Amino acid sequence: MLRNVAAVLVNGFLPFEFGTICEVFGVDRSDDGLPRYDFAVVAGEPPPLRALDFTMQPSHGLERLEQADLIALPAVSDVRLSLDADSGACAPARRFPEDLLEALRRAVDRGARVLSVCSGAFILGDAGLLDDLCLTLSPVLEGGMAGRILAPPGAAARHDAAARQSLVHVLEDDGNLLCRYLRVPGS
Repeated sequence: MLRNVAAVLVNGFLPFEFGTICEVFGVDRSDDGLPRYDFAVVAGEPPPLRALDFTMQPSHGLERLEQADLIALPAVSDVRLSLDADSGACAPARRFPEDLLEALRRAVDRGARVLSVCSGAFILGDAGLLDDLCLTLSPVLEGGMAGRILAPPGAAARHDAAARQSLVHVLEDDGNLLCRYLRVPGS
C-alpha cells in the first residue's frame, strides 16, 4: 500500500504544481478517513533550489528516494526546459543531474511508482522512464523527447506516433474516461 511519498524539486520547479503535490500527500487528513502519508521534500540537485522569486532548501537528499513508494515530480518552468518556439518542440536546455536520473531508475526498478505533474514528465523522459506510457500534456509542451511524449492528433508525425501505441486498459471514473497505452514492441 502506498504510504511513503517523496516530492523531488529541481531548479525551476513551479510552485503551484509543487503545492498541489504537498496538498494531496503532505497534509494529514486521517481524521477524515483518508490515509496519512510519510511525506518528504527532496532536493533533486544541490540546494538552494530556485522557483520564480524565491528559493527552497529541502531537508532531504536523493537517498530519501530509496524509501519512497511514490516519487512525485512537479512541473518545471519553460525557462528550465528552454522551449524552442520556432520548431514547436521542447527539449531540456541541459540534462537533469545524472544522480537524480539514476536514483529514479533505481526506484522504478525496485517497484516504486513515479508521478509527474505536467512538464515534470521531461525529467522522467530524460531518465528513460517513459517508454511504456502515453501522456497528455499542455499543448505548449507537445512533441519533443524523441517521440516519447505524444500530442493530440493533428500532424502526420503525431498520428504516426499514436499508431505505434496499443490500448491495454480503459477505466471509467465519475464520467472521466482514462486510457492506458503501451508502445508496440519494435516501433
